[in-house]
Amino acid sequence: MAVALLLGGQANGNAGREMVIQLAALFVAYQAYASSTAGRISDEKVVRWAGWVLAATIGLVLLHLVPLPYNLWAILSPVDTAKQVLEQLGLANGWRPFALDPAETFDNLLLLLPPIAMFYAVLRLSERGRTRLALVALGLAIVGAALGLLQYGSGTQSLDFYEATHIGFGSGYFANRNHQADFAIIGWLLAAGLIASPWVPTARFGAAGQAGILLLMSALFILAILATGSRGGFLLAGFAALAILIIRFAGNAGKLFGALIGAGALGAAILAIAASSGSALLGRTLERFGNEDEVRLIIWPRVLEIVQDTMPLGAGIGSFVEYYRFTEPLHMVGRKFVNSAHNEFLEIAFDAGIPGLLLLFAGIFVIGWAAWKALRGGLGDAGDYRRLQAVAGVAVIVLIAHSSFDYPLRTTGLAVTFAALCGLLMPRPSDSTIVTSETDRTTVDSSARNTT
Repeated sequence: MAVALLLGGQANGNAGREMVIQLAALFVAYQAYASSTAGRISDEKVVRWAGWVLAATIGLVLLHLVPLPYNLWAILSPVDTAKQVLEQLGLANGWRPFALDPAETFDNLLLLLPPIAMFYAVLRLSERGRTRLALVALGLAIVGAALGLLQYGSGTQSLDFYEATHIGFGSGYFANRNHQADFAIIGWLLAAGLIASPWVPTARFGAAGQAGILLLMSALFILAILATGSRGGFLLAGFAALAILIIRFAGNAGKLFGALIGAGALGAAILAIAASSGSALLGRTLERFGNEDEVRLIIWPRVLEIVQDTMPLGAGIGSFVEYYRFTEPLHMVGRKFVNSAHNEFLEIAFDAGIPGLLLLFAGIFVIGWAAWKALRGGLGDAGDYRRLQAVAGVAVIVLIAHSSFDYPLRTTGLAVTFAALCGLLMPRPSDSTIVTSETDRTTVDSSARNTT
């Protein structure tokens, strides 16, 4: 996770960085497979379905790379311009992969390695191991939030990891400030889920101490989100705040109602003070809501047109940028380069057609199924592992929602984080397979007695 975040904060990033992450992913996957201390993967149906969806996804990418006889390729491919060019060049023969841009398709296949390795490794972790992994993610999020505030304060690119267009904003580990906002929201949610965990030192501070620590972390992450100037992050942070309150005060309707009223009043007061005082931190974000030059609203109608042109099989995984580039109407060509559809549902529909959309919705269904199984018995008491699963579920929703108007999961760092969050929702290995020391045995026995 650390390697992915430190090196993989850019969509379609540097090949050398991505190679390092992919090699690390292979090492992690092997260690998870060979480890004698890891538990067996649960054999529950939801885990098997998750495996089938992942296998089908890899299979679809491979199918787009399989060479086809030219005549069959010409029948299946929806890109008439490509056929005309090949005919004019005298290349309308031989064999061709289905994908319009097979090099990008192969790159996409490699980019699947890190999140799949992370998901597989998390499946083999015990409750304690998964909590430790979430704690690592929280630590990285805290450092990233602090880094983002320093970047914002400097007003230059001297502290930035990438040469990005978002100069003067807090982008943290990422090239895109929207992705930093997502990671700050994830950190905020994880802080709320971990604060009372028995595996975390803050568990001994009592309810008042934990509330104080959570307030401090909330302030850090909220400031980091504002420093990004991300409109999507601003809106999704409000959703995350509501979820945190509901999870924090689950089972106590009176306290929950009071917390909602108090948080609403505090938020309104902060907005009013910031607006009246001309706060730059908040003002720059609010100003962007009135921006009429919104690239997404300009390109989405055109994206919808080309999606319809390439149905039902799509143009090939990873082909969007090249296809959009040579079909973009001249009146839409400007100084901004369109590097994504800024909507994963549309881009997957273009790249992989109906099969891709079916796999996308199958994956969302499996994640929802796992969340339902994990939380159907309630959230338990403060510190219960189910609280961590609840905030992981909210974080997954945040990333999927943001994917409808951005591309967070095309950055390896967030893709790996997303895979870890999905793994936290999955059933854990049986406790009997993970007792490897006297300390663990005592912990498991004690947990069993408490449960009884």
